[in-house]
Order: sequence, then C-alpha cells, then structure tokens
Amino acid sequence: MNIEKFVNSKLYIAFEWFYRLLTLNILTIITSCLLPVLPFIFWLQNKSSVFLLIFWLILFVFSFLPCYITIFMVIKHYKDEKTGNVFVLFFVFLIDTFLRIYRLEFILIPIFIVCIIGSIYYWDLLGQTEKMDFAGVVAVIGFVLLFFLLIASFFAFLHLPMIISYFRMTTYNLIKFSYLLAFKYFLKTIIYMIVLLGPFLLVNYMPMTFGPFYLLYGISFPLFLMYNFSKGLFWYLQNNLDDIKTENEL
Repeated sequence: MNIEKFVNSKLYIAFEWFYRLLTLNILTIITSCLLPVLPFIFWLQNKSSVFLLIFWLILFVFSFLPCYITIFMVIKHYKDEKTGNVFVLFFVFLIDTFLRIYRLEFILIPIFIVCIIGSIYYWDLLGQTEKMDFAGVVAVIGFVLLFFLLIASFFAFLHLPMIISYFRMTTYNLIKFSYLLAFKYFLKTIIYMIVLLGPFLLVNYMPMTFGPFYLLYGISFPLFLMYNFSKGLFWYLQNNLDDIKTENEL
C-alpha cells in the first residue's frame, strides 16, 4: 500500500477532520463545565436559589467563550496546513485566547446581564401598563433599545472567533471591530447565525435524535462551516485592513 497516497486521500482527510472536530467538541464541553461545576451542584441542591443559577450561568459563559473561540483557532491552524497534536493545540490556544479576551468578558458579560434584566423589567412593566402614559412610553423605548442592543451584541459575538484568530487587537478595538463587521457584512452574519443555531434548534425540536450529535459535533462542526464561509472575507480583511469599506473588491 502507498502510505503517502493513502494519507493524502479524501477518505483519510475526512476521517482526520471527524476525529479533530469530535475531540474539540468534547474538550470544549468538559473544559467549560470545570469552572462552574460547584455552583451547579449547589444549585441542584437548592433550585429555589436564583442567585446560584445566575452565578452558574455567568461562570459557564465566562469559561465557554474562550473554548468556543479556541475551536476556531485550532481549525484555522490545521487549515493553514500546519500540524500538531489536537489536545496540545487546544490548551495552548485556550491559554492564549483567555489572556486576550478576559478583559472583554469582564466588560461584556455584566452589560449583557444588565440588558437581559432590563428587558425583562420593561417587558413586565408593559404588561402592567393599561394605557400608553409616560411610563408606558418609557417602557417601550427602554425595551426596544435593550432588545436591539442584545441582538447587536449577539451578532458581534458571531464574528469574535474570526477576528481573534486573524488579528491581534486591543479590547476596545476588538469590541468596535466586531460590531462593525456584524452590520457591514450583515448577510454573512445571518449565515453564521443560522449555522451556529441550527444544531441547537434541532436538538430542542428532536432531542433524542439530535442530542447525541450535538454532544459530539454540535459546537465544533458549525465552527468548521463558519471557517469555510468566512475565510475569503477575513483573508481579504487581513491583507486590506485599510480598505474595509470596499466590499465590492472581495
């Protein structure tokens, strides 16, 4: 058997990617759950505690976001025809990612929580308002502003893996650039959203059928697709950062 020919065959490459994505998905789930495991256990023992639930969710998001971005960085590393052990690469990139975005997390997570609480408050206030008086107008404006801020933040979040993988920026520029790309390339943003949320919605619709798939590939495979959808755009931006407004040259 010609080993070199077999290693370069499409079947072997496909199997290699299935293994890498499986490993990355499992590593992300396990690593993301290590930090918030104790608050989650305490919450299971006292499910009436809203504080424990919120604290658990905050810790989970705080630990999940670097892992999520790390998957994309490892995928890009291999797509750039570089080599390395997937376990080693995951933790090397995870440390680098955390050091680059922990300030971003300390800024955005509290803002995100405030927006959610504010949206719930204004929505509840709207339900209690029988006529459109001054309080009702304030509630409508407040809810609409906070709701669209949440949507805009989610759109910006979709671009974070790509931005961090291709560029090194300050926290301020990272936030500004992610919001800029979210709306400058809105069609791609919608594609990323569909790719990312598609498996999650399928799990909620048919948990017994798609639940096992999500545990194995539900995070890494959408990021693999997002890399293939985004590589042309970010290659262009990486080489033409001063010309970001000229979308027609892509």
